[in-house]
Amino acid sequence: MQLSTDSESKSEQTHVKLQNIIFYCLSVFILTRVLNFVEYYVITHFVHFEGFQFSSSFFINICRWDCYWYLDIINHGYQLLPNPMDGSLNEGRANWAFWPLFPFLINALSWLGSPLVVAYVLNQSLLFVSTILLFNYISKSYSIRCAQAGVLFLCVGSENIYFMSMYTESLFLFLSLLSICLIQRHKSWWAAISCAFLGATRINGFFMSIVLIFNEFNQKPINLSRVLKISIMFIISLSGLLTFMLFLKFHVGDSLAFYHIQTKWSRLNFQNISSPITALKALLNSGFYLDRIMCSLSLVVTLWLVSVRRWNDLLFFVMCVCVALISLNLKSYTRFFFGWYPVYLFLAVITERSRALQYILIFIFLGLHFTMLFFWLFNSFYAY
Repeated sequence: MQLSTDSESKSEQTHVKLQNIIFYCLSVFILTRVLNFVEYYVITHFVHFEGFQFSSSFFINICRWDCYWYLDIINHGYQLLPNPMDGSLNEGRANWAFWPLFPFLINALSWLGSPLVVAYVLNQSLLFVSTILLFNYISKSYSIRCAQAGVLFLCVGSENIYFMSMYTESLFLFLSLLSICLIQRHKSWWAAISCAFLGATRINGFFMSIVLIFNEFNQKPINLSRVLKISIMFIISLSGLLTFMLFLKFHVGDSLAFYHIQTKWSRLNFQNISSPITALKALLNSGFYLDRIMCSLSLVVTLWLVSVRRWNDLLFFVMCVCVALISLNLKSYTRFFFGWYPVYLFLAVITERSRALQYILIFIFLGLHFTMLFFWLFNSFYAY
């Protein structure tokens, strides 16, 4: 009887705790979405440039850059051949560079409305769930206050425009947080399935499979049956990536088409690199100043993760950074940086003891978000 009472009490406490987490995350999420709409209204109604006309549709106005590539995949599928060399911005490019899970989900939900509306609702829903996952993940190792800060930084981040438009940021963040939470709880088979979906979202998703296997091999005992189990788990976790590669092989005759086409975006172009020094110069001269600052900050995050011995987070973060650096182009690095969950863990922990630092960073993020939204809406390359 006593055991039953204790169990019920514990269950009730867990339920109340979950309610509090959801309430906090929902409050921050709604408040920051309202703020985003206020910023959008101010820019579209009070800022004018000669020759530039906004659409009356919010969803059309926030569709920029890669959004059109995803629309193309949704409406026409993957191309058989690259675009013709006609002197246009997208000459020689093909939509093979964009991974299939996100447009597939939009297509599957197209009965709910237009792709742009569905993408916005899906991305915002995934972002909200991501705040709960982030809160839960941080609170397992740090204080509640720390977890609250992490959620706040995520919701006011300068790159929130990418969570609004038809981009994979929300899906990638959600699946990476879901995977690491499942790994943390030792739900390895579910983590493998989550990693499979993550691997079909972006090339970086493959790295969570390595984190999963690294975590499995760190558990004892290691014997033949366990090695077999881990091998099967690894294959499952790679199934998203392997399926896309197999599709490209039959569709265009090149299983690595997603990799080879990157040169048309000035990425992974090693042809003119004669030495490591030349490569470093090419890297440092790419991107905008903010991209270079965030690239430098990546080293700080890496060193911090080492100092606190968070090996799973470190492994995932470092591999994501390395892919961006190997591309020899820092363009869009800021966007990628704020799509990696360890960044919010870092920001939450380092500001835990200083409200002043927390407020300063939030103020900076809000200013950067308004600036980014401004450039985005006016089709500026600074927001790409």
